[in-house]
Amino acid sequence: ILDELDKATFINTSRPSISGPLLSLLEKDTAKSFEDSCLRMTLDTSHVSWIATANSVDDIPEPILSRFQIIHIRPLSSDAKQSLIETLAKQTIRTMGLQLDVHISSDVKDIDASTRSIKNALFLSMAQKYKNDPLNEALNINASDLSRYMRIKPPTTYSVGFTPSCKS
Repeated sequence: ILDELDKATFINTSRPSISGPLLSLLEKDTAKSFEDSCLRMTLDTSHVSWIATANSVDDIPEPILSRFQIIHIRPLSSDAKQSLIETLAKQTIRTMGLQLDVHISSDVKDIDASTRSIKNALFLSMAQKYKNDPLNEALNINASDLSRYMRIKPPTTYSVGFTPSCKS
């Protein structure tokens, strides 16, 4: 899995470009004898099925894009986002080793941020609330609690997978 391929360097800047080696890996003929410069050996990677993710395909060169089937995935609905945040909150409480109820306000579904940012903000917000009132049997979390601990992105749609943003 090539995660967040859009963040890779495809032109020679201060970091080496991955275009050449990646194209060699993605083509079955050249992948049969791929020279790995780090391992200093030749590998047969022709049997590997590659999956890539990207938030945007705008900066990925066409020769790379043409070797993938692009699948567009729509952003989560408000209800699905609410459910995801509630699930993340329960997982976070378990990770923290606490036996508390967590109540998530319905305004959290309006937060436009990555799952990673929301998960980190949940952890920090819950830890702060628990620290402030360790005898409380429940934590109430709303959007403003989370926004204190995250960089809120401007409103847009987010896609998962190797796809540009999908507009509804």
